[in-house]
Amino acid sequence: MTESQALEHFFSTSDGIFTGDTAPINTEAWPEVACISCHNPHQPEAVSYFNSTTGEYEEMASAQDLCGQCHGNLRFPDTDHLSYNIATGTGGIGVPDMQTMPGNQCVDCHMHVSEAEGSNSSMFGGHTWSIFVDEPDGSVTAACTRCHADMDASAAKQQVENWQTDFETLAATAQVKVAMADSALAGSTDSLKIRYLDEAKHNLEYAESDESGGFHNHKYAMALLNDAIEKSDMIITGIHDEMPNGVIERFALYQNYPNPFNPATAIKFHIQKPGHYTLSVYNVRGQKVATVLDKDLQSRDYTIRYDAGNLATGVYTYELSGAGFRQVKKFILMK
Repeated sequence: MTESQALEHFFSTSDGIFTGDTAPINTEAWPEVACISCHNPHQPEAVSYFNSTTGEYEEMASAQDLCGQCHGNLRFPDTDHLSYNIATGTGGIGVPDMQTMPGNQCVDCHMHVSEAEGSNSSMFGGHTWSIFVDEPDGSVTAACTRCHADMDASAAKQQVENWQTDFETLAATAQVKVAMADSALAGSTDSLKIRYLDEAKHNLEYAESDESGGFHNHKYAMALLNDAIEKSDMIITGIHDEMPNGVIERFALYQNYPNPFNPATAIKFHIQKPGHYTLSVYNVRGQKVATVLDKDLQSRDYTIRYDAGNLATGVYTYELSGAGFRQVKKFILMK
């Protein structure tokens, strides 16, 4: 439901506006949603929530922690409504933590109060919850302009809609890719691919659990989806190559993951100059025991899966060479 629909579902209003007669409604279905859910009437200056299990108010360190009780996993560990978690930019697997609006709290946007006296956003301290508010004079005010002075409400709304469209498009791709990877792994015992599938599913479900359509912490949500797609591609094809965002400045061979491994691992590298490359594995005596890759490559990122099921436990080296470049790394096979 929309913000206004949610408001009218939980509270009685007059044409969507709070009045002196506003009161909680649908209390039989939603007994915990009321003013006293967030406000202790005996200590109104304290940021508190009412714990219906204990029948006591619990004071929070911040408004963010208060919101996270229900709009995150602070109070309900198994919830799939994780706006609070996405905003903190943590919780993805294999995706760097990323908080795009440090210092901002949920209430900074969702309890937006404009400077216009008597405005709808000012009514009852911003409890319309919407970041975009239709004002009595026909104008629209936006919480975004508090920090982004170069934007008006119209530009802010367009940006949000663009982010939501981008997220929807990428999420649809991720859903298809993860489903294909899941189907491809039916009956498989490949530990590396199973791990990648679990991580891809987690990151896809986590990104979608935010329920803002990719608006909350947009960069992080998109990173979660891209990771799910990349890992699904690894499962489906065994090798993933991706055009970089910028120009690759150097030839690089990275440490494999996982390491130690059994029996499969992933090896990632950057190719700076197009040409013919080989990726080989050697034992401690310097004998070649496997050729993982032997083909022409373009300038981009690559990740390739290597299965060492035919080798014994031990320390090995893997070497990437070609076009005048050569680099070597060690890894450990532990069966």
